[in-house]
Amino acid sequence: MIRARDYNVKVMAVMRRTPVKGTPLYENGQISAIELTKIAAVARLVTRPQRAMNAHEVTQMTLLAGINQLYAEYGANPRDTEVQTEKNRGFSVTQTWSMLREAGYGTTK
Repeated sequence: MIRARDYNVKVMAVMRRTPVKGTPLYENGQISAIELTKIAAVARLVTRPQRAMNAHEVTQMTLLAGINQLYAEYGANPRDTEVQTEKNRGFSVTQTWSMLREAGYGTTK
């Protein structure tokens, strides 16, 4: 994170560990949504990305940590057990917009 800050990154991202059988961290399981949110918050504060902060996979909690870049995800994903990730881990453009609206983005009061 310090190196990313020193390089004045424009875009930063964090990723949720997904357990893959046979790998060293498999027994530790998946990082929880709250843990990913903490990691995203610290990464945002430390690196101060100039344009965007992303998390994979984005949750509503990570939006509270400063995540402002989301991806609708379709097709193959090596982190998924489904050939078409939209049937499992991924989500559509409609779901992406819905998550942003639910978090208060794009609303006026």
